[in-house]
Amino acid sequence: MGKILSIIIATVFFLGAMAGSAEAQRVSGTDEALLVDAVMKFNASDFGGAHKILSGLVERDPDNDAAHYYMALVRFALGNYQGAESALKKAVEIDRDNFWYRYRLAVLYAVTDRPELTISMYEQLLEDFPKKNELYYTLIDLYINQNEYDKAISTLSQIETVFGQTDMTAFARFDLLRMSGKEREGYDYLKKYNSGHASSRISSVLGDYYLNRYDKDSAMIMYNEALSVEPDYAPALLGIASIHRMNSEYDAYFSYVDRFISDPYIASEPKSRYLSDAFSPNDPYFLEAFRPQIDSLMDNAMTVNQGDSLINMSAAFYYYFTRRVDKALDIFKKNVRSSVGSKAAWSNYLMALFSAQRWQEYYFATGDALSRFSTEPYFVEQRGVACAMYEDYDEAIRQFRNLLSMSAPGDSAAVVNCYSMLGDLYHQKGEPKEGNKCYDKVLRLDPDNLPVLNNYAYYLSMTGKSLKKAAGMGKKCVDAEPDNPTYIDTYAWILHLLGRSYEAKDLFRHAMLYGGRESAVILDHYAEVLYSLGDKDLAFLYWGQAIDRDRLSDEKDRIPGLEEKVRGYKSADKAGKK
Repeated sequence: MGKILSIIIATVFFLGAMAGSAEAQRVSGTDEALLVDAVMKFNASDFGGAHKILSGLVERDPDNDAAHYYMALVRFALGNYQGAESALKKAVEIDRDNFWYRYRLAVLYAVTDRPELTISMYEQLLEDFPKKNELYYTLIDLYINQNEYDKAISTLSQIETVFGQTDMTAFARFDLLRMSGKEREGYDYLKKYNSGHASSRISSVLGDYYLNRYDKDSAMIMYNEALSVEPDYAPALLGIASIHRMNSEYDAYFSYVDRFISDPYIASEPKSRYLSDAFSPNDPYFLEAFRPQIDSLMDNAMTVNQGDSLINMSAAFYYYFTRRVDKALDIFKKNVRSSVGSKAAWSNYLMALFSAQRWQEYYFATGDALSRFSTEPYFVEQRGVACAMYEDYDEAIRQFRNLLSMSAPGDSAAVVNCYSMLGDLYHQKGEPKEGNKCYDKVLRLDPDNLPVLNNYAYYLSMTGKSLKKAAGMGKKCVDAEPDNPTYIDTYAWILHLLGRSYEAKDLFRHAMLYGGRESAVILDHYAEVLYSLGDKDLAFLYWGQAIDRDRLSDEKDRIPGLEEKVRGYKSADKAGKK
């Protein structure tokens, strides 16, 4: 029904000029003047004033078809579809030969979702007005909506009989045959049509057809035929390029792609899409083997389409994927400068900075982005994340509170995400009570939220309070993901604090098999448990690994006093042995 609705939108609000003059001649001079006045009020959206005048006209002269017609338009504009239908039917009854009266009645049937009546009216109109081109295509849409493909094809044949065969009708028939499950017949029809008509588009579609069936020779013939009609036809250029790539004829492949990329008359959107698809990180060996050629394509694309946001983003992602981060970020940054109002450009720039861990640049860039898109939840969230990473907790909390106020009613996922972040932020700021309140709100909405359960349990363990409650949360996490070393660490450490160190030891041993050795914190906790159980040699072994791993961490992420603590344990151990 989409195309039909577009017709309605395009026509309903200017109908007066199309149907008024001939009908107005049938009424008296005074009535004609009143009718013109009503039409002017209608066009000025004074529907009440128009309705009052038209009511008087039809009361004085029930056979005034023009007055009934405009009364229908007024009622339609006021949402009185039943009244509009009654008035249109009266106008049609008085003057059945008037095309617009019947046409608007058909439109009204479409708006009120009565396809059978709509189709019937269009069929009658087409029978009486066979030269009205738009009726055929609307009727075809109506048949398609009812899955009556044979009738749609029959109507298309009428178009070709009246107006002649064209590329457009050929493709319409092809699409109809495919929709009706006759794809092979559709391609056979295109082949037959193509034999008598020079069409770059149809030749290229047939090239794709043959290429999908691995008939590269026939595909090449069709693509070259398309280029003979239109030398720079993009689908044919890319079709030939793909054949050369399949044949490992890379010089020819890049030559055809360069013709496509360097053509200033081809829009940037298909170029950007091709660059992103053809040179994606899914084929790293190809990217590495042909880096100079691909670099040249990217440079050409940015030169020909200078300042184009889509092209710049494709090139930037390519350089990022090929580990040239500085060049990628430079393009992303230039892109936001040349497209300051582009949300896509800014979001990609922020994503690239985050992925590259350029935290200072990310912090300032999120501020710039938010100043431009302050009502966009994505940029509010990014700013909150940046502030959290910069340990600007007050500002981070403010942004996530703001994001919370933007959440749509009933959007529990957004609310959960905000309260989860707020819980973490309040704890990092040193306000555990506020943090726990936020966690509680999350768990009321999502009782099985594992990250929140784990963090809540972890912070409770740090205070040494409510350890049984913390243990219950930790167990729930480990039961759900028994090989997650972070969840194991939290739960096992709480068990140790509860005096259940043997159970904790078994859990830590399991964590060592699933990535626990990569965390200084987990190694330190395991060593503590081992030491408490008297397995001191093994404890010092794991503490040594913890210290080595801790030294590799950023300074702000290191375990405070770890080495001093271990030295103290060693001294105490030596003293005890003496």
